[in-house]
Amino acid sequence: MNKLKPFNRMIVLMAIAFLGGIVYVLLTKDATLRSMQNIFELKKIDEPPAGFVKVFQSPLTGTFQSNSNIYSFSVDKPSIVHFYLLSQYDGEKWLVLRSKKKLIGINSNELNLLKGDYWSASASLLLDSGSYQVLALNPELRGEIVLYISNQPADKDMIKRMVKIDRGDLNNPPPGYEMLFYTNLGKLDVSSDFNAISLKVTNNIIFSFSVYSNIRRGKLSVRFKGSNLREIEIINEEHPVSDCSTINVNKGIYSFRVIAESADGELVIFISNQKCCIIQ
Repeated sequence: MNKLKPFNRMIVLMAIAFLGGIVYVLLTKDATLRSMQNIFELKKIDEPPAGFVKVFQSPLTGTFQSNSNIYSFSVDKPSIVHFYLLSQYDGEKWLVLRSKKKLIGINSNELNLLKGDYWSASASLLLDSGSYQVLALNPELRGEIVLYISNQPADKDMIKRMVKIDRGDLNNPPPGYEMLFYTNLGKLDVSSDFNAISLKVTNNIIFSFSVYSNIRRGKLSVRFKGSNLREIEIINEEHPVSDCSTINVNKGIYSFRVIAESADGELVIFISNQKCCIIQ
């Protein structure tokens, strides 16, 4: 069992827009994204992103059987753990993080880290003390897979907030964030896009937001879309919490879009810099 060691430096991942926060998964299949980091080049795959450590690399001709445990680790105290997965081949992949107990901000003990025909994925989660596994669930997974991990201690106040949110008390945003949208999902049943909020951004900014739901049944998808930006899913019914997510946006019109079907619970959206936006 590997024990994660903390890093003190800030973790920054650049991929067209900067994306961060807790419980956020970014999947990419784009040549531009691949070229932004030297590690996407086969000859430089041994060079991890700044602040990360390579914990697993399969052979180029490697084959995994279903439910293969590719990496096990333990966390001594609540920590923010960042995962970064790279693949060197096209084809379906399915890798998950699994715990013996429910994950904070996740509606189960398992989170998909990489599922589908993607080249890379990143995720950041608040993990409680305990043991964890990264598993390959494909019936047969071929080709090279590389896993990088970074770990940093979690602030006590943030831990308290996240535990309250995980227990269903959603009115616990980070300091400086203000509520922008609230709804009871039981009264909202839309199988197509519902425009929860539209924002007019007047200058190029780093836009920060937190989106929480305490959904326990039904379907939910909250996505962010807008000018010169690929649509990004922020939360869904499997991972209903995204905390302190940030993204670089140019001036233009942006919106939070919601799909909810037979869902229960609540949905709330907070943002940190309302002065830079005009709410429409």
